[in-house]
Amino acid sequence: MNKPLRLMVTTLALTFTTTCTPTPLTTTDVVSTSTTSASQVPAQTATLTKAPVSIPIPTSTEVVPGSQVREITILYTNDEQGWMEGVDEGRGAENLIGVWQSKFGYTPEGPFVILSGGDMWTGAAISTWYKGQSMVEVMNSMQYAGAALGNHEFDFGLDGLSQRTAEMDFPLLAANLYYQTDGSRPTDLGISPYTILEVNGVRIAIIGLIATLTPGITFPKYTGGFEFEGYREALDKILPEIEKAGVDLILVTAHVCLEELNSLAHQIGESGVRMLGGGHCEEVSSSIVDDIVIIEAGHNIENYAYASFSVDTESGAVDVISYGTGANSGGASYHPVEEVISKWTEKSEADLYAPIGYLLCSMDMSSPVLRRMIVEAWLAQFPNTEIALTNLGGIRDGFRVGEITVSDVISILPFDNTVVRIELTGQEIKNVFAATGDNLAVGGMIQQSGRWLLSKTGAPVVSNETYTVLINNFMYTENFPFYNLDPDGYDTQILYRQPLIEWIREQRSDIDHPLDGSISNLVK
Repeated sequence: MNKPLRLMVTTLALTFTTTCTPTPLTTTDVVSTSTTSASQVPAQTATLTKAPVSIPIPTSTEVVPGSQVREITILYTNDEQGWMEGVDEGRGAENLIGVWQSKFGYTPEGPFVILSGGDMWTGAAISTWYKGQSMVEVMNSMQYAGAALGNHEFDFGLDGLSQRTAEMDFPLLAANLYYQTDGSRPTDLGISPYTILEVNGVRIAIIGLIATLTPGITFPKYTGGFEFEGYREALDKILPEIEKAGVDLILVTAHVCLEELNSLAHQIGESGVRMLGGGHCEEVSSSIVDDIVIIEAGHNIENYAYASFSVDTESGAVDVISYGTGANSGGASYHPVEEVISKWTEKSEADLYAPIGYLLCSMDMSSPVLRRMIVEAWLAQFPNTEIALTNLGGIRDGFRVGEITVSDVISILPFDNTVVRIELTGQEIKNVFAATGDNLAVGGMIQQSGRWLLSKTGAPVVSNETYTVLINNFMYTENFPFYNLDPDGYDTQILYRQPLIEWIREQRSDIDHPLDGSISNLVK
């Protein structure tokens, strides 16, 4: 569910001041066309650095009324992460349709195919709280034609996954996923290798791919029974089947990073595939490699990508008309989608948006104070424990200035991870720190002069002594060392966000008595 564990080493006791300028967090509206591997992308988000691009490609094909030449435009998003309302006002799902109407003349009945590169549900509270049900309904109203299976589609377990696929009006796709027991495809979960549809007289095959690294970043109990086949091998198996079905245009939507897709394009240049849509690394990019258009659209519905083709259904010729990326900015609200979002906003308002605190200073998700605050809140709820650790990949947003709601906390800690109590020796703790890098939030300890000290007592962490340690249950899997160090750990069944919610409520903060002072006392 989260990215692999590395360790954040805290070198000083943290202090929190209230001398900040109370400016709300903002989202940088810029994009990048670089290729970045999954291992290079930070657990929390990709950095976007360049303006959207549109690259028309000349074509000699002239579309004449009555001819067999038809146009098809693919509209593409990925890593939507439940942000139906938009990270910023005016950049939600209903506005994206408005942008497409303005730029492409989009209509639901027109020559358009809307696709997703996966990771649709987990992120914003309005989706996470309902385990993706609300986001499925929004995407249904947007008339998506297909989506790649992303790693976060497993976040709510296999039962949750099958519930969502049953509600989807579009197929969830993964051609490289099989059951280990018998080699069958997981169609019982509503996952198909591909789909074929007809748009504007063109028969279009859409194949899905899921990242082969998925088992290492999700709960093994959800993905352990599956085989994740290589992308080239999966396409080699499925393409002959698709060709027999007789199609005019072959597209791939993949929850796969651009670096891998560029490599794949070189391998399948003569296969007939004309587009590879990416995901997972949250890049914004468009390019063409060996006559295959490769696109990816960032995350959170902040941007989109597109590719337009002309297809001669008689000769089989396919030409690229244009491809590129654009920002979800300035679009009019599309009423059918707005209506669905409004319904879910009203439904969630009472539970998620009631104030539980007030903050004078903002903290983004990379803030050391926020990271420390989360794990120290765990220790406050479990006073008989000494140390708390959580991986930074499980922290997905920050606090803005003003009222704090449960919704804000869910956006920061969106997964259904629970808190697990284990016992480790001081030497085991030191070994974990030495081996795992810099991607862990640490509570209950500080590092001074090269030594780890317990925050409460100032006593050094002693190698041969045993300490009670809190981690989240995603970390208590075979992807991390903790299960092997203590296989008798106790799962409290308390969601990892709940101690932070309770701690904030207990402070009874408001505009006259903001939470900032209490945070300073918590993380000192």
